[in-house]
Amino acid sequence: MPRPAATESASDDKPLTKVVYLCGADWYFALHFLELARTVQAAGFEVHVIAGVGEREDFSAVFAEAGVHFHPIHLSRTGLTPLRDLATIARLLSLYREIRPDLVHHIAIKPVLYGQIAALLAGVPVRINALTGLGYVYASQRLKARVLRPLVSLGLRLLLPRGRARLIVLNEDDAADLAAITGLCPERIVVIPGTGIDLVEFQPSDEPAEVPPVVAMVGRMLTDKGVHELVSAVERLRAAGQAVILRLVGAPDPKNPASIDADQLAAWADAGTIDYRGFVRDIPAVWREAHVAVLPSYREGLGMSLIEAAACGRPLIATDVAGCRQAVVDGVTGMLVPARDSVALATAIEALLADPERRRAMGVAARADAEKRFDKAIVLERTLALYRDSLALT
Repeated sequence: MPRPAATESASDDKPLTKVVYLCGADWYFALHFLELARTVQAAGFEVHVIAGVGEREDFSAVFAEAGVHFHPIHLSRTGLTPLRDLATIARLLSLYREIRPDLVHHIAIKPVLYGQIAALLAGVPVRINALTGLGYVYASQRLKARVLRPLVSLGLRLLLPRGRARLIVLNEDDAADLAAITGLCPERIVVIPGTGIDLVEFQPSDEPAEVPPVVAMVGRMLTDKGVHELVSAVERLRAAGQAVILRLVGAPDPKNPASIDADQLAAWADAGTIDYRGFVRDIPAVWREAHVAVLPSYREGLGMSLIEAAACGRPLIATDVAGCRQAVVDGVTGMLVPARDSVALATAIEALLADPERRRAMGVAARADAEKRFDKAIVLERTLALYRDSLALT
């Protein structure tokens, strides 16, 4: 018997349609998806969040304030430990049977794989699987990533086509790659650019008067984000006589094999190579104090730091890779350079630092592009429409 469509109001006696999110880390969900959960709740759904805990501070109060039901679990985002992973799947199955969701939305590779198994066993009618990037397993050339890649690909190919599950990706490159990996037909893969950007919170501003100019990167401190190439590029510029401040904003991620050691960051900071700020909550302030935004990543789901910088009216420099090229209109809102190429990166930084008028023009164009493509109201409504359409088919 078909399930009822999502209830738009809690004013009648009908039970609310239940949506469950599964994410590897509570902090990641709070940072990137809490606004989506609020939007879904405001549309009349009962919202539950299942997420791994213990990596950072306690986020239970954040979820309580948002009015969502929070279920903490032990879920390692990386590595394979069969007994622990089986226990995680069993716990997810228990939660799904207890909550009895109408729709589950799994976020990132491991939650997608484990959540899909639990949802199939629990008979959850609608399964949305979101791969927010192909991450370390597909971007890194390290031995561990090369060993895991075929195993993860096999898991995705076996599990994702099962039932009526839909797949959300953040860019067209990932859509094409995952269609090949999983065998999913293109109609079951939806490209939605994340959860959008708050254009009121991220406002454009004039460049700071600070001299030397500031080149800033916001993101986790990972090798795969191109941090080493960025440091090398700035060192090259300084050796040639260019005054520039390199500001790195973001924490290491010890759970990620590509994390840069905190001692290395401290050594760069002590040597004056970088201005290291660590984790910062007020990201708009970061861009008010910077001249150029840079993200030289090897691969992204979607370079959200670039989109946030664009909304703040800053010109962008990024690598010509999946997830970065979608955030930059080359030659209009910024510049694209090859990945893993510190010389090309230095050339692009030098070009923008030498031309204030070009920086300002690109910044204006970047803000207009953010308004056109990444407004959160538009992006969140697309996800909500996918939920409603999927529920209507059950």
